[in-house]
Amino acid sequence: MNTRLREWARKNAANVVTVAGLISASIFLALALIQPNEHQKQLFWATVAAVSDFCDGRIARKFNAVSVFGSYMDRIKDHLLIFPGIVILLFFHWDKVWVPEILIGFVATLIFFEIKIARVGLIGYRWYIRGKKIGEKLQPDNAGKKKIFTGYMVVLLWLISLSFPKIAPFFWAIIYFGLSLMAYWSHISISEYSERERNTRLNTAPH
Repeated sequence: MNTRLREWARKNAANVVTVAGLISASIFLALALIQPNEHQKQLFWATVAAVSDFCDGRIARKFNAVSVFGSYMDRIKDHLLIFPGIVILLFFHWDKVWVPEILIGFVATLIFFEIKIARVGLIGYRWYIRGKKIGEKLQPDNAGKKKIFTGYMVVLLWLISLSFPKIAPFFWAIIYFGLSLMAYWSHISISEYSERERNTRLNTAPH
């Protein structure tokens, strides 16, 4: 029994961390919607989700337990927290934003890229089915990883600025720089994925 339990723990430890992060991200979004001024509670749960994102992939690789399911849930968690979180924070805290017109432009750009990402199949159920079909542990490319990391930093810095208003001005230049990097890496990620897909179709087409 102990051997079975250890084997189960080895195979599922990363998934447990990912699911915990998904729950934390959901709690953060619920608080952001229902209690928009409870910034420190939101910051806590967003931090837990960010830490889980940092740890789950490393745990999976350490125990050689990378799975399509874990990759899929990790991606859902990231997109559940970052992009809805940015939109919700903008909606409820418009008056606290430094030059809100610039932020709206960044958010609109990111939404445009997220729609393109969904259309090419980089997130969502199609992405999961493709991984199951070909037996591939589909992982974000380097640009995608950088975008997600920067997205977490943007959300966390925004929540810190709301929790501690006196230091907020120091963060907004960094937040805007982070949003610009997210837009850039989204574009790179889509371009690289489209190029890989095009090359795959050319290589597998009958000659």
